[in-house]
Amino acid sequence: MEVALVRYGEISLKSDRVRKRMERQLMENIELQTGGKTFKKAARIIVVGGNWERLSKVFGVVSWSPSVEVRADLEEIAEAAVELLKSHRGTFKVETQRVTKDFPMTSLEISKEVGARIVDRLGLGVDVKTPDVVLGVEIMGRRAYVFRKRFEGPGGLPVGVEGDAVLLFSGGIDSPVAGWMIGKRGVTIHPIHFYAGVDVSGVLKKLSEWFPRELELRTERIDRERVMEVLRRKGRLSYTYLVLKGIMFRRAEAFAEEIGADAIVTGESVGQVSSQTLRNLRALDSLVSISVLRPLAGLNKDEIVELARKVGTYEESIRLPEPCARIKVKPVVKADPKVLKELVEEVEG
Repeated sequence: MEVALVRYGEISLKSDRVRKRMERQLMENIELQTGGKTFKKAARIIVVGGNWERLSKVFGVVSWSPSVEVRADLEEIAEAAVELLKSHRGTFKVETQRVTKDFPMTSLEISKEVGARIVDRLGLGVDVKTPDVVLGVEIMGRRAYVFRKRFEGPGGLPVGVEGDAVLLFSGGIDSPVAGWMIGKRGVTIHPIHFYAGVDVSGVLKKLSEWFPRELELRTERIDRERVMEVLRRKGRLSYTYLVLKGIMFRRAEAFAEEIGADAIVTGESVGQVSSQTLRNLRALDSLVSISVLRPLAGLNKDEIVELARKVGTYEESIRLPEPCARIKVKPVVKADPKVLKELVEEVEG
């Protein structure tokens, strides 16, 4: 029988109670994202049916392999191995892992015996250092899984095991990557977008591919004319970006309280632009009582772009104009938290 063999990583390091909860969540997410049926087998998850390619976008999956499932019997394992390599013309190597240790032969003995059968039946050459293909065998109890390919997953924790957070979602390069990174830590994200005349649905669709359920966008508007009127009157135009962002923080916090989320997530990176100094970030944080998570804080723009390409949102994001590019003022770099709070409250009041 053909199945997908799924491996996970840090979940296995948790306590029994936490591990079992995370395994259940991972299995549920796999079923939602692939449409297949999952079964727990030792320290692996078996997927029957569905679109296995989507396993590479399931948080918590470290790697997976399309596999042939047979009885844990040397003859059946060898037969499956020969069948998988019958069209192969290069060198090969067999690697065996006994996930459970009840098979009567060691991993090395199994590899040698299966390799000998392949040489005898197919005449292929063995190369233990740089083979053209590595044939894998994993044995768990009474079943064995034979495969010739291993695909990477994103790793991390399954979405849903670490609660909820509101994502400030502009649709630009940074915010989708921030949402992806926090999703990789098991957090369910709820994007909120402050409409500025651009359609971010294409970016959101790409980001949603990494989550078990389609992301629903909360859209709000900020009266920018009101913001500019107050700031001109107060002689504080340098606070324009921070006031706009402060309003977003306040609205995001209200949304979080509404849905029971524990944090808001932003795509800010320390020092990336003049408004994202440590002093300014501190001033923004002082406007809310909820936790503010900045998963991109230590990354530079090139690193963020590289991740955006990996996530698949980059091409969609660069089609959108940058809303802040229309703000033609020199931003304050050492904002006074009290001044910022007064300005935000006057605009919103």
